[in-house]
Amino acid sequence: DNVSALDQISNYLYAIGRWKEAEKYCRKSLDLEPNSAKALNNMGRIRQMRGDLDGSGQWFKRATTKAPDFGDAYNNLGNFYLYTDKIREAIYHFDRAIELKPEVLGFRFNRAIAIMSLGNPAEVWRDHRARFEKSDNKVAAEDWPCPRWNGESLAHKRALIWAEQGIGDQVIFSRYAAHFSSQAQTQVFVCDMRLVSLFQRSFPTVPVFAREDALRNTDEIGHVDVHVPVVDLVCAAINQPSDIPKVPQLIPDQDLTTKLRAKYLGQSGGRPLIGISWRS
Repeated sequence: DNVSALDQISNYLYAIGRWKEAEKYCRKSLDLEPNSAKALNNMGRIRQMRGDLDGSGQWFKRATTKAPDFGDAYNNLGNFYLYTDKIREAIYHFDRAIELKPEVLGFRFNRAIAIMSLGNPAEVWRDHRARFEKSDNKVAAEDWPCPRWNGESLAHKRALIWAEQGIGDQVIFSRYAAHFSSQAQTQVFVCDMRLVSLFQRSFPTVPVFAREDALRNTDEIGHVDVHVPVVDLVCAAINQPSDIPKVPQLIPDQDLTTKLRAKYLGQSGGRPLIGISWRS
């Protein structure tokens, strides 16, 4: 019958993905203390993970009503509105969460995502950099022996631009390589080893290195003035969707293309071949 203990057990079960059991303990906590904003907020998180998005929003709203100074609940309610495509409401609640807990980088990152979804990444790209520092970070920041770019002009500088996330995202953001090569004196592009030959072929004026090689042997790259995560550079440069380059950039290996096409045609039995592309 200890509310604090029930909350701790529920949070632990939530953290290890046992959401059904977490809900059982959270409901026991609410039976004892129905107006507990902490338990109401936890229930919203649990219901969201169990696929009840609409229901989770109601729990978050109850939590903010019971505790108008509960920053975490406002952040979770902001995420609810973001997931349901109510962007203005999401930004309002993220603003409130940041007002209450300005030190939490995750709140600023979430607001940046919401504002970016309106097509205004240049407004908040610095807040978006919190993806490297927030506590639940899944994006690794690279450790380069030079300062990190902070929005200054790249003219007369040698910039090391490094790709992040998986190869799909690296392919998507590679479209900006040629665009940024005209801004810096020179640039070096660092990417996943599997993409090096593709990018070298597609961007012949840009030195391309595999991340593993670049991190292990910085002498091969030579002197650079700043290092830049490519997503930062893209977000800082895009003020509206029309700023996104639309010219095809990537050049396939023609010999490999011919070989694979013959292989797949042989397997298709004369049926049409359809290539499927994805974007995130």
